[in-house]
Amino acid sequence: MPEQKTIVVSIMSPGVGKGGGGFVIVNGKLRRIPPHSPRLREIEAAINLMVQQEDIADKKIRSQLSELTDSLISANVKALVEESGK
Repeated sequence: MPEQKTIVVSIMSPGVGKGGGGFVIVNGKLRRIPPHSPRLREIEAAINLMVQQEDIADKKIRSQLSELTDSLISANVKALVEESGK
């Protein structure tokens, strides 16, 4: 059975992925994102790791990497929301 993942961000405006300002929708709530936040690069790196972890044969390592990427994404999205002041 495939691993289940929790979706942290359900919708992200195009500018956010390119380092610009915009918004994300998290748990059904609109959150504004300031432009050029270094946290966006950390989220992008974590997502890239998440995609690549599927190629890791060792289940224990894959599970640990999954926990790490989930934690990185959650922490950075939370910080972005706090930075936006909303």
